[in-house]
Amino acid sequence: MSVPQPCDGEEMAQKPARARKQSELTDVLVGKRLRYGRQITGVSRVALARPLGISVRAIRDDESGRRRLGAVHLAAAATAIEVSLAFFFEEDLPVMTHAAGDPTVLTPKEAYIIRPFCTLEEHQQNEIFDLIQLMI
Repeated sequence: MSVPQPCDGEEMAQKPARARKQSELTDVLVGKRLRYGRQITGVSRVALARPLGISVRAIRDDESGRRRLGAVHLAAAATAIEVSLAFFFEEDLPVMTHAAGDPTVLTPKEAYIIRPFCTLEEHQQNEIFDLIQLMI
């Protein structure tokens, strides 16, 4: 008599992959928010790397999501760029997700333009889009 398995092997293999993908997406999002916070406060990568005790290259990797920021470094980064820890995870930061699933933290100018655009009716958006295409 065999013991029933909670789920088949394929489903078991998919769960860690989904969790890993979500984890990687979070790393990218936190990194982009780190870059955004650093840029809006005028802190250079060199100035940020110093109190964290890491290299400028590590900061670049953190900002790109290639390297995960640990809790201690994230707290130190928040202090260095004078933001709260919640800044890295807040829902209301201007974030746009591209079709490829890559989240991008918008600059204040981009958010200023895109937020009202998103509230327009589709025909109004199309007219603005046509106008922009003529300008480019």
